[in-house]
Amino acid sequence: MKDSKQIQADIEDLQASVAPALLEIKKLEQELSDALSREFIAMHNITFDMVQTSNIENVRIYDLPEFGKWMKESKCTKPWAEWNGRLYKSEEIKIGVLRPKAPGRIEHVPVNFWHAANLAFTDKERESFNVWKTEIYDASEKLSSACIHVPDDERFSYYIDKSRELHKIICAIPFLSQD
Repeated sequence: MKDSKQIQADIEDLQASVAPALLEIKKLEQELSDALSREFIAMHNITFDMVQTSNIENVRIYDLPEFGKWMKESKCTKPWAEWNGRLYKSEEIKIGVLRPKAPGRIEHVPVNFWHAANLAFTDKERESFNVWKTEIYDASEKLSSACIHVPDDERFSYYIDKSRELHKIICAIPFLSQD
């Protein structure tokens, strides 16, 4: 018959032998959760502008009923809402009935970079950004115009193409506004 020290040693040996497998299982479970979340978001074509987050500027939300009440009172029309990082249909939040283990997570919802930047900037930062955008656009426009006068020579074609690509990229950067 084994004594307690021998039994404890056997337990520790067994735990050490299965630890790598348990870590691999945990990793795979996280990958599965991430994949299910992304698939759910893709299946429903959810974008960030379709989601009402529970982190609302200048509004304190402490619990689900309060969030649902705020959504009703503010006449929120977004079809999806986030609560504790999970995505639910807004109607579920408004009535306070959530399905268990909602697969979609807010961290996987695609975000429009410029929209997010616009929301994050202060009025002064937006103004500074727009001044910079104008200056870089003007410089890019001058570069593109100057390339018209460069001889049509293979030695310069790479730089001419790059200046045109740069101008297209700069043109795609929007001006930020308070909207």
